[in-house]
Amino acid sequence: MKTKSYGACAVGLIMLGLSSESLARKDNIIDVVCPWEIGSADATKSGHVFRWMSISETLVGVNPDGSMKPLLATAWSVDDSRLVWRFHIREGVKFHNGKPLTAAAAAFSLNAARSKPGVLAKSPIKEIKAEGSDLVVVLNEPFSPLPSLFTHASSQILDADSYDAAGNAVKVIGTGPFAITLLQTPQRLAGKTFADYWGPKTVAEGITYLAAPRSETRTLMVQSGDADLAFNMDAASLKRLEMTAPVKGFSIPVARTITLKLNAARPGLDTARGRNAINAVIDRQGIAASILREPKSIANQQFSPMFGDWFIDGLPPFRYDPKFTRAEFKAMGWSEDAEGYLAKDGKRLSLILTTFSDRPELPIIATSIQESLRQAGIEAKVSVNNSSAIPAGHHDGSLDMGMLARNYGVVRDPFVVVSADFRSGGGDWGAMNWGNAELDDVMTKMRSSDGGAEYKILSQRAARIIHDEMPVIPIAWHVQTVAVSKDIENFALDPFQLTWNLEKVTWAK
Repeated sequence: MKTKSYGACAVGLIMLGLSSESLARKDNIIDVVCPWEIGSADATKSGHVFRWMSISETLVGVNPDGSMKPLLATAWSVDDSRLVWRFHIREGVKFHNGKPLTAAAAAFSLNAARSKPGVLAKSPIKEIKAEGSDLVVVLNEPFSPLPSLFTHASSQILDADSYDAAGNAVKVIGTGPFAITLLQTPQRLAGKTFADYWGPKTVAEGITYLAAPRSETRTLMVQSGDADLAFNMDAASLKRLEMTAPVKGFSIPVARTITLKLNAARPGLDTARGRNAINAVIDRQGIAASILREPKSIANQQFSPMFGDWFIDGLPPFRYDPKFTRAEFKAMGWSEDAEGYLAKDGKRLSLILTTFSDRPELPIIATSIQESLRQAGIEAKVSVNNSSAIPAGHHDGSLDMGMLARNYGVVRDPFVVVSADFRSGGGDWGAMNWGNAELDDVMTKMRSSDGGAEYKILSQRAARIIHDEMPVIPIAWHVQTVAVSKDIENFALDPFQLTWNLEKVTWAK
């Protein structure tokens, strides 16, 4: 059982424009504070928040080892043509408004999601319909990763009453352990335990979510006891909290890779040799030790071991050698100008590294790489902007380099993200002005594969091409950090970040 005093958090609440009185909580409420705002009730925009908070659920779930598991669908299969998939809908499930989950209800929700931009809209789905207790998905062409699409947050199943007459989501009526009682976009939501939940019962009476973009606010809230879980704490703050507050740090490698996106049209970045030379300026051991404070974060390839088929066994660590970088560029025809910077045809190799502060470690890593680039003779400036600056720079061609934490586990199979990020021309969060005909061919074959041994061979080949060509440089495998109140027990973060398992949380005695 927990009790709270909210007076200590007055400064943070004032910064958020909220009174401590408005955030008063009863005992046994799990209070979460995060940097991420709630865009709307639309699952294609903010579905990740509703699923994180155990409000909504998908047809298919993911185990910590990456294997898929039944959730609202108890089983699935595909016919011999590989064009018709059947998902058997779990019986005895109720929506938060008391209506039963049926195949027809699931089809309605998924068709609503398919009408909006997202993974379902981009897939080769021809039709989604109900046949008895089965949800039937008909494809235009074989697509072996289809079940993994139904792990994505945008494919969560909501009751028809969640939508207005135009098909826009205005409520979130899900099937999860908690039902929403308050939704104030972009900042807050609250929920209570759903008594008719089909799965194991939760000990907590409810949940709250507060979007607090400033890390100082999140630190203050968890330090004063006004939050039980504070996400995306930088390693230094987390360490201080452990020493000064009734807080324990929690960290786990997750399905994200901190990457450096390169504009392959820029001189110096327009060859695999140049991009691999840039790769050698990154001091991954120093970043892991001094910034991330997690040795498991050191990346030697794009995809971490949790991705199985995509992870290449036996790759050595990346070299860290700014002198090698300088020598490589000289061998490619660059020379030093009067100030020791690399130049060609009278133009200095000067790049802007754009990143954002939603993930507090990114600007610090960017500054570290800026200094390493300087040592190699490359002039670099760091621009800390909104995260939207990276895709905007991709589209207007102004981006030189962009640092981000790319979630390759947004659905269970990285193929969906990889095929968008590394197709010829690239994608908003992936390659830029780069393409590889062999990779395009491999991706085409993967779509129609049966998902067996051939699929793994193709996955390995795709990963190897990306590794050798280096259109996007992997810096570190992301480690999610959470400050957890010592009142909390049995908190277990999902490495694929599909759920925070709040229904499993119990209180310390």
